[in-house]
Amino acid sequence: MTKKTFGFSLIELVVVLVILGVLSVIVIPRFINLHRDAKIATLKATKGSIESAFDMFSVKVDLPRSNLTRCSANLQNTLNCIVINGIEIAYTKSDKYPVFNPYRDSINQLWTIMNIDVNNDVGGPYNGKLNYEDDYDGVATTNGFWIFPSIDGGYTDIDGYKCKIHYRPYGHTHNSTNRSEVVLEIEDC
Repeated sequence: MTKKTFGFSLIELVVVLVILGVLSVIVIPRFINLHRDAKIATLKATKGSIESAFDMFSVKVDLPRSNLTRCSANLQNTLNCIVINGIEIAYTKSDKYPVFNPYRDSINQLWTIMNIDVNNDVGGPYNGKLNYEDDYDGVATTNGFWIFPSIDGGYTDIDGYKCKIHYRPYGHTHNSTNRSEVVLEIEDC
């Protein structure tokens, strides 16, 4: 007479656990990097959009029918501005890229140039998918901005955070080139 047994033997269970362990060692690190890869992909796409929008802005400044004037903002009155939909936006002399005025609601200046979905809670908290903050360069004639994923910290932490887009117009303290630049930093993503 044969005896019927139900269930798995100890050896079968150990083999299954070993296989699951090996798979988890291979698969889990790949899923952990997906979050980092998503942040980097979002920043790269946003950087491309900014560069395209600023190229179009530069062309618009050169159009004969553009509404160009001397900037009326107190700290930018040495720069020329273009007026788009009632919003004054300064631009550099070298490449005609925008210079944002942190004292004149710079996020509206950016939104006038391009459609971008960013959290702009000045000074934080920076808990949006993408966040915007002015990069005040000490003078209002070379201000840029940062766009970055959520961060635990305040304004003073952004400069050292290496997971961001940093727009630095020509003449900005951190820009040693002869034109404005949009820099992608991904080391801390």
